[in-house]
Amino acid sequence: MEQAVMDAVESAARQLEAKGHEIRYYVIPNSDSYASVTSAAADIYGLEMRLGPAANQEGVSAWGVAQLPDPEWRNLCFMTMIEREDATGRPLLTRSPVYNVTVDQALDFVFLPTLFTAWRDLDPRGKRQGVVVQAYQAAMTLSNLPNATRASLYIMGRYKKDGQLALVAVDFDDPLITLVANLVTALPGRSTIHFYPKTKTLSAVTIPLPHGDNEIVLIKDHSTALDQGFATARKYLIAER
Repeated sequence: MEQAVMDAVESAARQLEAKGHEIRYYVIPNSDSYASVTSAAADIYGLEMRLGPAANQEGVSAWGVAQLPDPEWRNLCFMTMIEREDATGRPLLTRSPVYNVTVDQALDFVFLPTLFTAWRDLDPRGKRQGVVVQAYQAAMTLSNLPNATRASLYIMGRYKKDGQLALVAVDFDDPLITLVANLVTALPGRSTIHFYPKTKTLSAVTIPLPHGDNEIVLIKDHSTALDQGFATARKYLIAER
């Protein structure tokens, strides 16, 4: 275990807990889940925050997931959203998770901004910068469209100030999420904004999610848009050496 990485995860967890959010964090040792995009098996450090009740699903909650999978670049973070059963904590993979207003506000105004700054001290170049690769393999409610648009503008206004080298979003195909992405990409000053919609080819990356004491549940249906996002993030990090 890399103590500096664990310290950063625990510090971010304390920040979120202080704001009243339910948190879980973990280490998955020697995992090859991301090896196709990082070129190495590694310990994966994870941090999750409960975002709120899942849309139209009793007894289920939405969770934001952040993982640090790259042993060379611990300031490269992967973020996605999943749903877990409240009673058991088991990840649900039978449907696409859904962004409603409550879930989206918690992710965009609390969880994601925390991730933007949480890993800066892990920058091996000492520049206190990083990249979060954000996966939006989900659906969105129509009622959330105004909030999602406002949240996107909020994120655009702060990511560079928070030390992010680029804004990278991947693997979306929901019509409303695509609409928001198209609105953002039409704005001026987007040279460091990179959006990669879902492709028809599966990625070799399998996102590992702990359940219970020993079980790992894998998300296996991300597309190669995720690979594009990681390649872009690493190019920014390498270029700034």
